[in-house]
Amino acid sequence: MIVSTTFFDREPLELAQSLIGKLLRHRINHPAHGDIWRSAKITETEVYYQAERGSHSSPGFTENPTSGEQTIINC
Repeated sequence: MIVSTTFFDREPLELAQSLIGKLLRHRINHPAHGDIWRSAKITETEVYYQAERGSHSSPGFTENPTSGEQTIINC
């Protein structure tokens, strides 16, 4: 089942629990071999709220060190 973007509109802890067991699939169009599917099953998740220091979004507005662009990170 393909989940809609609204699947992610929920509290982080509830979302993390719902992700367990889901499959991630990615199709690669290989010139010599045609479509190749890569799959992985989600077996564990971690939950961070934005205010927690362990969250990658805790700094809020950051500058991309490789391009100099500024990015707003929100979870």
